Amino acid sequence: MAAQTRLRRWKPFFAAFSSVDAAIEAANPGLSRDEVRHARGRIVDMLCNARDEEEAEELCLLLDDVMAESLVTLRQEHVTSTMLSTSDLAKDVGALKNHESERVRGLVNCILRGWKLSVMRDISRYRSAMDKLSHIPETHPHVSSELDANVKQTPLIPKEKAAVKDNDRTTRASLPKKKGVPSAGTKKMKSILEMRTRAGRASSTAEKNAIMSFLHRM
Repeated sequence: MAAQTRLRRWKPFFAAFSSVDAAIEAANPGLSRDEVRHARGRIVDMLCNARDEEEAEELCLLLDDVMAESLVTLRQEHVTSTMLSTSDLAKDVGALKNHESERVRGLVNCILRGWKLSVMRDISRYRSAMDKLSHIPETHPHVSSELDANVKQTPLIPKEKAAVKDNDRTTRASLPKKKGVPSAGTKKMKSILEMRTRAGRASSTAEKNAIMSFLHRM
């Protein structure tokens, strides 16, 4: 009965052992907690089989010492803000504030204060970094598209030349088209046709022969 009473007293705090061991090993990979786990397991087994109240109390005091030494080791390691935000370490260690051991409670309060100060320093550094970044103007790099490349390769016509060309086209469009001047060959052909017409209309053979003779000489 005494052993069961002592186990109930310790039951809310057993989770803290695992969290503390994991945090120590994460902060210092070269520091194994296997021996501590093994020793702690033996104490718990002995507590479950305690014969009387006195023996159970002595074993509980041993567990108190193991927890206190674990907290001392944890206090010496650097626990990051990331570790605190991604695990139950802060909650499990915070639960030890209700532990019966005064030494354990004192260590817990000291550790929690250190963690709070560390987190506040991190927040201050993050704010300072963000403040500096916020004063840097944002730039949007121009991404050249295929259309931009084509536009750059196309030679631009100066405005003055373009205006001259436009006026040129307007002037040519407004000018009346010149009528063609009859050539010498055209005049001769017209005369021949007129003479043949007169020969066909001649009233006498003599007149007709005279016209035809003239045509042969042309």
